[in-house]
Amino acid sequence: MRDLTARVNYLYDRAMITDTIHRFFMALDEKAWGDIPELLADEFLLSAATVIGQAPRRQPVDEFIEGLIARNGGFAGTTHLNPGHIIDIEGDKAHVKAHMYCPHWVDDTDAGMYLAYGRYYIDLVREGEKWLLTDLIIHIDGARGDAKAVYTAAAERVTP
Repeated sequence: MRDLTARVNYLYDRAMITDTIHRFFMALDEKAWGDIPELLADEFLLSAATVIGQAPRRQPVDEFIEGLIARNGGFAGTTHLNPGHIIDIEGDKAHVKAHMYCPHWVDDTDAGMYLAYGRYYIDLVREGEKWLLTDLIIHIDGARGDAKAVYTAAAERVTP
């Protein structure tokens, strides 16, 4: 019976990890900024130099959210697809690999869209009954559109 309990616990953890990741990206797409902090550990690492133009560093959640809104708040829309989670769990830590397909747009023109595809590498930690994101590394394999122009246009649309 113990083996069955361990298997069920593993499946439960996988479901909770995937749910946390999907909630994060859905909140991002819906601009539900207030929903994001409860999904993150106290400090968060975003590594996406090709998009944010700075070296990765751990940030307190409020600082990360402020930067997130400045980068993403002005988009007319985004869709952060991340299917096919491959999850490795070791104790209270988890590592996830997932495909990434992510259009960002400021208007309905081809020039107003930036589309990136590649992989997400995501780390989480268990705190009590919850899994929280600690690291998000974005590996871009390819893209369409002018990232700098689209992100600049989005930043200009952010309202304080």
